[in-house]
Amino acid sequence: MTFSANMGFEFIDPNAEQHATQANEVFVDIDAAFSQIDIAMSDANYTLSTSTTPQEWKYGMLKLTGTLTGGRDVIVPTNKKLYVVSNGTGFAVTLKTSAGTGIAVAAGASAFLRCDGTNVIAAMTAGAGVGDVVGPASATDGHFSQFDGATGKLLKGGIALDIDGTLTANSDTRVASQKAVKTYVDSAITGGATDVMLFKGVIDCSANPNYPAADAGNLYKISVAGKIGGASGIDVEAGDTVYCLTDSTAAGTQAAVGANWNIAQANITASGDTLVSEGALINSATSKTTPVDADYLGLMDSAASNILKKLSWANLKATLKTYFDTLYGYLGIPQNSQSAAYTTVLADAGKHILHPSADTTARTITIDSNANVAYPVGTAITFVNQNAAGVMTIAITTDTMRLAGAGTTGSRTLAANGIATALKLATTEWIISGSGLT
Repeated sequence: MTFSANMGFEFIDPNAEQHATQANEVFVDIDAAFSQIDIAMSDANYTLSTSTTPQEWKYGMLKLTGTLTGGRDVIVPTNKKLYVVSNGTGFAVTLKTSAGTGIAVAAGASAFLRCDGTNVIAAMTAGAGVGDVVGPASATDGHFSQFDGATGKLLKGGIALDIDGTLTANSDTRVASQKAVKTYVDSAITGGATDVMLFKGVIDCSANPNYPAADAGNLYKISVAGKIGGASGIDVEAGDTVYCLTDSTAAGTQAAVGANWNIAQANITASGDTLVSEGALINSATSKTTPVDADYLGLMDSAASNILKKLSWANLKATLKTYFDTLYGYLGIPQNSQSAAYTTVLADAGKHILHPSADTTARTITIDSNANVAYPVGTAITFVNQNAAGVMTIAITTDTMRLAGAGTTGSRTLAANGIATALKLATTEWIISGSGLT
């Protein structure tokens, strides 16, 4: 008998008497090549059968199911052929030859693969118009799609198109249309809920002009000194700015509409004012020996373009305390009282965990693992079981805690009136010692 090179179809022997039988066997193999076989995997690697009729490897589509506890392999022969794989197990499954490499198909995913005679590889290489981009089962009409993950191959329901010109949703899951953005900006500029400064031009004040008609936020630069608001208006210098405070303000004199305008001087000393430096003001101020929490200090905010801000004495003390605590730790041993089972947190470093007298029930206090709470090496936590309190068990999760002296590991029991301290020696190792500790 002779067979085709890749799919192993048996050639019909012209000298054989059972031509129909041979043909039917070939038809069965051809049918399998275009069909699906369901393979229920046990929790182990699986080799496609070469002894069944038709042989399992000859199927074009493999649907994998079963309960696995980790990634597994499906072994195929080295025959050159295509495979469509659907992974319905809970873990990644790799399709490969026994001696070659393969392709991992993620849990819940499908893949189009081929055996090249040595290894199992992707059947197609992504290129223009090619790729296994998969979308969601359903979508919202009019929404944008988004990539799901970093592979560039999965899509999910995405951001909504927002046509609301007030942008009231204030959402990270909506994208405003061009018209909505223009409506919002136009409203803000022309007197919306939040007026913005809008430069309108320059004013020559040499002839003492009236204020122009304007809306809130309209700003003008003075180009030539004089008066603004008529002959009885306010003196202004070149470089000063005037801006309107009230929407729909009519043109007029200082007496008529001056209250709706504000003037910002650029040449403060030119009008006879005396500019006093901040340093001179501080130097001439009355001294205060003991500041209180409600007092304020001046501060240059480097994170906000170096503008001047105030800092309360209370906030200054709190900031300095937090900083120095990281350098020197606590001056005492702060208390954390627990009357129930408790797992330590990062804030417990340097504290003592108290099991109070009022709780006569035995309790377990657990030092959390470095994987969950990365205490710095050198961290100390003290445990105190007060008089008449129930027995305290000091446990640890996945790290190691050794008893000082004996070197034995595991949980420790602390009797009433007992005190013990655990000290972190390495990333996952603690040592504990104390009185009343067994």
